[in-house]
Amino acid sequence: TGQSEFETPMADSGLQTPTTRSQDGTETQNSPAPPEENNGGGDAQRLIEEADLYRVVGDHIFVLNQYRGLHVIDLSDLDTPRVIGQARIFGYPREMYVRGSTAYVIVSDYFTFWREDTLDAVPVAFYGSQLRILDISDLEHPEVVGGINLNGDLTDSRIVGDVMYLVSNRFPWWRGHDTDDFEDKTQVLSVSVGDPTDVQVIDTEDFQRNGWEHHIYATAEAIYLSASGWNRDRLTYQTIVHYIDIN
Repeated sequence: TGQSEFETPMADSGLQTPTTRSQDGTETQNSPAPPEENNGGGDAQRLIEEADLYRVVGDHIFVLNQYRGLHVIDLSDLDTPRVIGQARIFGYPREMYVRGSTAYVIVSDYFTFWREDTLDAVPVAFYGSQLRILDISDLEHPEVVGGINLNGDLTDSRIVGDVMYLVSNRFPWWRGHDTDDFEDKTQVLSVSVGDPTDVQVIDTEDFQRNGWEHHIYATAEAIYLSASGWNRDRLTYQTIVHYIDIN
């Protein structure tokens, strides 16, 4: 029989070489594999991050609430956890990323309007989604410091390296009164998030919207976009997967 028991020694600091123990009690140290050589001239590995609704960082937990925004909770005393900070998030906050002293919150169903100082100016409105940027360096006073508007309804996301990929659905309003809007599509956006002071859309890729539910799976080289929907020709449900090269 092969190896049946595994043991990794714990240490107060640093990392130790993993140790395995066979059935006869013999212990063997397994040296880690050497790092892969980077011949591409860029990053050796583009790390992949999934979004969270809550994130534990040290003795604190960041909690994103649909109705109350972003909460910072002190967990240093587990018997008496305390909410020490809060930032209001308008719209429908779906998910977030915490990177260092910055939090990125993905908001859908966001509506705002504004007008110029002159009374005869036509009000300007925006309805769609938004990537909200928060400074969380002061845990007791997290603050929204910026954001960018994004068209459609954002439903899923991943961060690969320093680029955030988002999938957005745009629904047409051609059945509404007095409108010729018939654009119906799914859009994948890439947004640079390496510098919180310079967050911007890098590129977009449009697809014909063929469903009502979209999800993405990411590797360091590609995005897989799945969409479930109804096939009118075959009168059956279907799922279509798109492959998007991000290498």
